[in-house]
Amino acid sequence: MPEDWEKYWKSKNILNRIVDFMRINYFADIPPSYLGNMEGKTILEAGCGTSESLVRIAKKAKKVTGIDISEKALERSRINFIRSKVQKKKYSLVLGDIQKMKFKDNTFDITFNTGVVEHFDDDKINSKPIEEMVRVTKKGGKIVILVPSIYSPYYIYYLFTRIPGLNGLFPWEAHRFYTYKMLKNQLKALNLNFKIRLNFKSLFLYIVAIIRK
Repeated sequence: MPEDWEKYWKSKNILNRIVDFMRINYFADIPPSYLGNMEGKTILEAGCGTSESLVRIAKKAKKVTGIDISEKALERSRINFIRSKVQKKKYSLVLGDIQKMKFKDNTFDITFNTGVVEHFDDDKINSKPIEEMVRVTKKGGKIVILVPSIYSPYYIYYLFTRIPGLNGLFPWEAHRFYTYKMLKNQLKALNLNFKIRLNFKSLFLYIVAIIRK
């Protein structure tokens, strides 16, 4: 799996360029809108990719940390932080697996990710990334998870790429689209205190879970 993500972040094909454009210019602003007051807070993005959202958050938070399994993604993250003139003391980037993070329990005030959890699902739901996000978040803290919605136009495109010969038009192998009920049942099985919302701004692309520890 690390090799797959390294290959993805190194790729410069037209499909990945379109995905990058949408993430940078549209979707990067969505996660911060669910994090609440960030002033004085330590914030982790678990599966930060190239950190477009995290760069925006760093300007408000006390300190941000991004962890990702791809060195290439973190390399691009560093460039994004430098270009945005974020002070080095305000961010930290860590190479690692979000299924077994090396951070201590109760480290961060807020932990979030966007479009990450669904990539760990093959034949069955994998909740390990969520469990780890909860573990490293302080008691009284917040965990925010955004997953792709089955109600979005993006899902129709995904179904189109399942036609034999068109699989190459979708950039990821392991990928799950969620219904409201699927996400609710997954979080309920973990005995978490949560609320779920549909994100209208993204044309229902995301279902958002807000978890209180």
